[in-house]
Amino acid sequence: MTKSPATHIHIVSNLTALASLVVLSIPFVLWGAAGALTRFSNDVRQWLPQGFEEARQYRWFSDHFGADEMVVVSWPGCTLRDPRVEQAAEALRKRRMPSGEPEYARVVTGPGMLDQIMALGVKPEAALERCRGIFVGLDGHQTCLLAFPTSSAAGNRTQLVAGLQETLESEIGLSPEELHLGGPTIDGAAIDSESKRSLQQYLGWTVIVVMGLTWLRIRHGIAALTLLAFAAYNGLLSMSLVYWTGAFMNLTMIMLPTLTFILSVSAGVHMTNYFSKRVVGCVPELAVDLAIRDGARPVFLSALTTALGLLSLGSSQILPIRWFGLYSAVSLMVGIIPIILLLPHALGWVVRRWPLAVPNSDADRRWSNRRERRMTTMAILIKRWHWAISTVGLIVVVTLAWGISKLGASVKIQDRFASTTKIIGDYRWLEAELGPLVPMEVVLEFARDHPLPSWQRMLLTMAVERALQTSDLINASYSAATFRPILTGGSGSVARAADQLTRETWESQLPQLKAARLVADGDDTELWRISLRIAALNDIDYGELLDIIDRKVDEQLSLVNERLQENSQPTVRAIITGGVPMMYKAQHQVLNDLIVSFGTAFLLISVTMMIVVRSIGGGLLSMIPNVFPPLTVFGAMGWLGMKIEIGSVMTASVALGIAVDDTIHFLTWYQRSLDEGATPVSGIRQAYLQCAKSMWDSTLICSLGVAPFMLSVFMPTVRFARLMALLLFVALVGDLLVLPALLVGPGRRLFSSAKREKMPARVSP
Repeated sequence: MTKSPATHIHIVSNLTALASLVVLSIPFVLWGAAGALTRFSNDVRQWLPQGFEEARQYRWFSDHFGADEMVVVSWPGCTLRDPRVEQAAEALRKRRMPSGEPEYARVVTGPGMLDQIMALGVKPEAALERCRGIFVGLDGHQTCLLAFPTSSAAGNRTQLVAGLQETLESEIGLSPEELHLGGPTIDGAAIDSESKRSLQQYLGWTVIVVMGLTWLRIRHGIAALTLLAFAAYNGLLSMSLVYWTGAFMNLTMIMLPTLTFILSVSAGVHMTNYFSKRVVGCVPELAVDLAIRDGARPVFLSALTTALGLLSLGSSQILPIRWFGLYSAVSLMVGIIPIILLLPHALGWVVRRWPLAVPNSDADRRWSNRRERRMTTMAILIKRWHWAISTVGLIVVVTLAWGISKLGASVKIQDRFASTTKIIGDYRWLEAELGPLVPMEVVLEFARDHPLPSWQRMLLTMAVERALQTSDLINASYSAATFRPILTGGSGSVARAADQLTRETWESQLPQLKAARLVADGDDTELWRISLRIAALNDIDYGELLDIIDRKVDEQLSLVNERLQENSQPTVRAIITGGVPMMYKAQHQVLNDLIVSFGTAFLLISVTMMIVVRSIGGGLLSMIPNVFPPLTVFGAMGWLGMKIEIGSVMTASVALGIAVDDTIHFLTWYQRSLDEGATPVSGIRQAYLQCAKSMWDSTLICSLGVAPFMLSVFMPTVRFARLMALLLFVALVGDLLVLPALLVGPGRRLFSSAKREKMPARVSP
């Protein structure tokens, strides 16, 4: 139908307004993208929402004792006799933030802790034993500094660590390469720096790879650059949305611009395919209108299903995953509008000046004829073997999918960095020379007017601590009992008086223990802390560890609480918190989120596909080849004993959404052929001819586009890239093999056309 002049003017006016909006937004997009690179924040302890019990308990602990931000500093030759230890500590104590606030709330050293304990009358050997594994190494000589940043300084961990390294190099002559650093603050700083480095190093290579592949597949340099310009705008737009909404980049968000970029390229490839099909033998202006008419619906629906897959990640309870899903979904849906409406116009302008090469030589015609024969043969083979293909596919899916029940998860540090990185090397050295580094806390809560005096509270704390130390999974600990004095233990009146005086003197020093954050005042309570250390580089089952701790604490407190209850006195309560419970919860949440987000994505996309194909059965059938990739890949991982982590959990829903893209394009051409009177086999052949190349192109570009990130040392990024590439190639097999087999077999009657029934059937090739 010919458009009226008024309608044409209205459309041109809207397109001009859209183009103007895109052009005017470019400075803001560039500014926001650059600003996003300066705002990184990663902290595994903040992964859980505040409503979780583990997060609530950790927040309660932080309110009373301060966050467990901590930097462990040591170096070869850092012994109890090394004068540089105290020099380094003093230099860090003097550091100030621009506001004048100290960077470190406390800096303690192994020699300093030994001196404090021996001042209580403890012999050097006994004092050394109390500090072993925390402040002094197993050899009794290696030591360290423990620096506790203020909350303000910990807001920028990367800058904090850089300042620490600069200070120690200038003050005591130790280069950053000589220092060995560990602790929660270092973990966050390393994630910040490595994730930022991955984005800066490999995003450019992604652009180069995608540019080369796009040019090879489109075979028109200017058209390829035009498409890439739209995709690059969308990638930068995703980062600018993060900046302008006040959010932060983190270990998952670094894949946001890359994913948005390659998804935009994929959509652009399909839109270019629709344009190139129409521009041959047609004036560019008409080709533009026809391309938008042909491609707007399938390209928009493809983007919508991908966005639904991404949006399903918004159900995650792990905040970095949730924000990745929400921002990527919004970025894709905002960015798809210019690709659908403006890219064909831009391509039309390009081909008016640099026409597309029209295949009209004898060689081109022979190649085209061979291609048609191959597609015809493929369609016939699919028809002949459709039951075998469907049956084998079902057996493979069911067999491998069972492995998902064996799938494990991990959020440990060795799963976040390559074994060759400095942070893993530092942790390996520190845990071998000093002791474990992962903090965990047990807090005993006494009523403020509890009948047990401070000395008895300390003894109960010591009893619990010693019970915990009997477990091989707990490598070190310290508490207020670490600073207990030695009593004479005599039976005479003089000895008893001396011991009483010692206890009273110790109790008078309780404010010092509070300053050291080993004792704290709660709301009508007094809190006594036992700080445990667990090895970071280990295969410990955190669930088993928490059960052991809970049982041993309960055994120690139950006897005391029974006596207190008999005398109608308040009991003692224990709270277990810190890094290990948080990581254990996050570890289980990762696996739970994989299942919930994938289920949500499947439900949302299934409903969308039912609406698209106007059939409940047809919608469900179209989803079979799309659940094929995640079920087989993640099931195989389960059978192989592999674990997923935060970089892997996002891929299932994302891959499901992307896989449906090709399904929509295939079904679009297939349904059009049926509407024109074709048989199912002819419809499959026509779909192969019209979109198989663009499906292969988009899969190749998306898969190899993320390939540069496989070279990163930041493992969540590496695993995301690997799994995405694998899932997309498996999805292509599903769309080009399993889907056609279903269409000519079990689903033959689900995709019929009223128009087709009125027309004489064509002869199947």
